[in-house]
Amino acid sequence: MTKIFAILAAGLALFLGSLFGMMLGGFGICAARLSVVSVGGTLLAALIISWLGAVTLRRRWLAAILFSIPMALGFLFAAMSHDWGRCGVVFACIVVSFAVVLLFPIQPQRPS
Repeated sequence: MTKIFAILAAGLALFLGSLFGMMLGGFGICAARLSVVSVGGTLLAALIISWLGAVTLRRRWLAAILFSIPMALGFLFAAMSHDWGRCGVVFACIVVSFAVVLLFPIQPQRPS
């Protein structure tokens, strides 16, 4: 059962990273205006997904990486279009996802 939750958490991290990366990066018709709601929702999603991934996945960095890879592509798209406000927001979301994992306590590994 925990293996299913881990797979779902990894898939959710990748899906939300792609969705918010397109939205905040200004990609195509998915581009949203930068507002308090869109930025706050993305930061909240980064926080929740990284915490959920650190709890359910055996490798605590995996959810942050899966969330950040599509966000990094959104960062590149925003940088190519010279929209520095979007670049800053996407970069902040990437940093928050890794900061949450850093704050999660490290548990000692059990010998196998």
